[in-house]
Amino acid sequence: MSTYAGLNPLQGFRDPRHVHALARAVQEQAQLFRTKHQHAPRIMEVCGGHTHAIYRYGLQQLVGDSVEFLHGPGCPVCVLPRARIDTAIALAQQADVILATFGDVMRVPGTQQNFFQANAAGADILVVYSALDALRLAQRHPDKRIIFFAIGFETTMPGTALTLRQAQRDNVTNFFVLCHHILIMPALHALLQDKDCMIDGFIGPGHVGAIIGSRVYEPVCRDYGRPLVIAGFRTGGLSLILLMVLQQLNAGRAAIDIQYNRVVQPDGNPRAQAVLQDVFFIAPGQQWRGLGWLDHSGVTLQPAYARFDAEPQADAKRIRPTTTVRCSVIRS
Repeated sequence: MSTYAGLNPLQGFRDPRHVHALARAVQEQAQLFRTKHQHAPRIMEVCGGHTHAIYRYGLQQLVGDSVEFLHGPGCPVCVLPRARIDTAIALAQQADVILATFGDVMRVPGTQQNFFQANAAGADILVVYSALDALRLAQRHPDKRIIFFAIGFETTMPGTALTLRQAQRDNVTNFFVLCHHILIMPALHALLQDKDCMIDGFIGPGHVGAIIGSRVYEPVCRDYGRPLVIAGFRTGGLSLILLMVLQQLNAGRAAIDIQYNRVVQPDGNPRAQAVLQDVFFIAPGQQWRGLGWLDHSGVTLQPAYARFDAEPQADAKRIRPTTTVRCSVIRS
């Protein structure tokens, strides 16, 4: 474990001296790795929030070319397939439908249009901040069908699940969900199973970890021999995560470390997981932009909530999995 691990993230990580000391330590460890392996360490930050933080805080400039960052699949907006955008637009074009969605989805291109362009052409698409906002919209407009475009990894799934529970309790009949929630572990499996995979280690997604915990990631270390450190989102914190990953690589270790331990616990959030189990089950598969079709990588609604499904499937096509939503792991 790094000697910097005891820093208070709200104090030490704001001190430029500590940040630059961490950056120098990262560069030293990266040079050790490069000497042994003849290439810079290739570290994937899984979470789109980490990618944003790396650019926002200039982490790449801070550590120079000592580390090669690989930007992972953990941005739910970036991996939205065109066909899913097309389906949402087709629903929003119906006269009695209002499609409610998060603002960062509005510019994602479909086959012909994005949501802004569809709105200009007559569709009815509104930006909301949560699934609960969409439910309230349905309660205010009983003459409309309100369809919430539910996207995101395990981080945002509890919000959708709790809203569906509320809609069930309140017997709201004009609220629906177009579900495109996806799971993080199938994407990591797909990357690591690729014969050309060049990832040396991972910065794990902190907010997903708050829900599912750290144990879920054990196959990354056990089966593929890559270290994974679950991270917060500050410059100093990310520098420390890089250092922790590099120290593992140079020591020949592959383990899960939690730097973001004020939020992430090994077993995650049991109450949130119970809600997910009640509302969702793992679907046969999901299409991802850039990755294609990944088996067991998305969720669909349990039969008790099927009436809220904006895109109902025949029961014969539903596959009840042996894995749980919490585990989110493809098993052979």
